Amino acid sequence: KMLADLAVNDAKAFDRLVEVAKSSLES
Repeated sequence: KMLADLAVNDAKAFDRLVEVAKSSLES
């Protein structure tokens, strides 16, 4: 379970990074 939670947290952090990168590229 802990490993799965870590994977989910990493995925959320990665999604946030992608969103920030996209907005940076657009502006």
